[in-house]
Amino acid sequence: MRPTAVRFSHTNRSAMRRRSGFVAAPTAKKLAPTMTLVEKTALLAPTTTKVIKAA
Repeated sequence: MRPTAVRFSHTNRSAMRRRSGFVAAPTAKKLAPTMTLVEKTALLAPTTTKVIKAA
């Protein structure tokens, strides 16, 4: 059960990072550099939470 949960969590992280990075990066560049910092912080926060939950 543990390996499955870890694999599933890891897959979700990768998917979210790829989707958020691919969509947010171009949008942030078009809007303003400030949005990039905000989005990076928002992306780091959920990732940290998931890592804690997985651990």
